[in-house]
Amino acid sequence: TFTNNLSLELGGIVSSTEKVDDPYDRIEGGNILVDEIDFEDTLGFKAKLTFPFFGNIGWVSADHAGLVADGGNLLQFRGSRLPLTGLGAKREYQAGFLKTFGTAWYVQPSILYREALVDPNPNLESSIVGGVLDPGLSPRNREDDPFAILGNRDTRAAELLITYDPTGATDFYQWDNDLREDARLAFNLGLNYTEYPTATDSHQFFFEPTGANAAFGIGLPPEDTYEAHSKIVWNPSNNAKYILKLNAGFQQSTGNPFDVTSQSELSLGSAPEDPQAGTRRFYTVRGKAVLGKKHIIEGYIKKDGWGPYDFHRQFNITYPEQYKLDYSILLDSKRNEGTSTKIGVKTLYRTFDERSAQGVGEANNGLNDYSFQTVFYYLYNFGGTPPPSPRD
Repeated sequence: TFTNNLSLELGGIVSSTEKVDDPYDRIEGGNILVDEIDFEDTLGFKAKLTFPFFGNIGWVSADHAGLVADGGNLLQFRGSRLPLTGLGAKREYQAGFLKTFGTAWYVQPSILYREALVDPNPNLESSIVGGVLDPGLSPRNREDDPFAILGNRDTRAAELLITYDPTGATDFYQWDNDLREDARLAFNLGLNYTEYPTATDSHQFFFEPTGANAAFGIGLPPEDTYEAHSKIVWNPSNNAKYILKLNAGFQQSTGNPFDVTSQSELSLGSAPEDPQAGTRRFYTVRGKAVLGKKHIIEGYIKKDGWGPYDFHRQFNITYPEQYKLDYSILLDSKRNEGTSTKIGVKTLYRTFDERSAQGVGEANNGLNDYSFQTVFYYLYNFGGTPPPSPRD
């Protein structure tokens, strides 16, 4: 630390040394090469400079991570949604600044540039040319190869985050802000644009018949994606809180680049020919009202969005319309949504099309146009850490 707003942070990592000497293949100049992981591939280095910027702070950072120098999940700064990754095999550079106007307005632009140390593998069929076997090439995956180019793919991203939060004691980006925010009005607006100029290697999924992970066998294609999001908190009185969350975007799945209707079809390789089907344009509105510190009404409306579970986005399963309406009442005198016991009723409704899960599941091979469910629940809370919301 040099001054209050001028500091330099340095960090290093040695990771995955057990992968030294593991082989991996790559393509270079039209030739397929086989290399091995060296010790230097386990090393990573990071530096970040924070400096005064127009009376506030700015920052630049650089990160070089060897092929297997994985560092785990990364923390995001004040609500940022830049596509950061803890995977290795990358050179990464960031820059941004945080500018305040008065005591309530915050403007936070930032950019990200990432370059993978090696290219993802294309899918090349094996062949015999002139009596010589060409073994072909397939995308790497993290189960069968020492590394894979996934979230660490080539990336150029820009973000603008605008926040209005007049009560700094209840920070707008704390994990429990929905419960604690006490400003009469607080909100943000985020805009993200990301270019992925190259494809990825193959993501994986849990294949239940074998009880092990399996690879999709093909990577996500190059794509330009974007997202706009906003959260609004309104406290008109001590006995009422309203929260509105808006989201619209054009995003890729997290695994499968195709419109696949079931795991069994995927395992047989019967996916559509259009690899661009993995990108979705969607809209989401979420709302919540807490009345009298006792009654909680919440729900959402989703248009062309993935389903609520991680595997829905992983398998690129979307629904034309999704609706949720949930009413609950706190049963004890604490009147604390995070620690009180409650009872409630929740209704879910979703419609199906060719991009929804087919098979013998909820769509029943296309015979069902929609599904509808109502659940009564009782949640006993022992106090302490607020529990996660019931699954949708």
